[in-house]
Amino acid sequence: MKPRYGVTAMALLVALGAAACGDDDPKGTGTAETSSVGASTSTATTSAAPQMTPEETVEAWFDARSDLLRTGDPRPLRSLAAPDCETCEWQIQPVVDVHQAGGGFQGGAWSSASVKKTKENADSAVVLAAVVVAEGTTTPSGGAEEQRYDEERFILEITLTKIDGAWRVSKLVTLR
Repeated sequence: MKPRYGVTAMALLVALGAAACGDDDPKGTGTAETSSVGASTSTATTSAAPQMTPEETVEAWFDARSDLLRTGDPRPLRSLAAPDCETCEWQIQPVVDVHQAGGGFQGGAWSSASVKKTKENADSAVVLAAVVVAEGTTTPSGGAEEQRYDEERFILEITLTKIDGAWRVSKLVTLR
């Protein structure tokens, strides 16, 4: 099965032109980008995380993903991701890159039409989420032309891993 990572990610690829989300080593650049972005609500997100269920963690992921679009601060979203979640980084780094290039986003918030846990054991869980991505625009860099995208809907299969007593997203796969 070949995973897809959402039409929003594709819109980002279009907006970024030749930039490739999955070909670079996002882990090698993540620390530098994180330290260059100002403080935000990561304390509230991180402190609440140990009590969250897998479904609540997924909802928090969507909220943090939407905040990332608006602010460019990846820390709240990364705090909900497992350290080795490559597909998480594919959702984060292109947005950080746009903000660092002087661009930004309007709209594009992620929300769920439904979230359903399909599997859970002591240290892992799988959640299916019907995702709605609001319409919006991307300006890939300062002075660039704004690019519009329509509302999207897709199904994500989200694997979570329990790390230090808290659920963390460890894999995102678009099913349809």
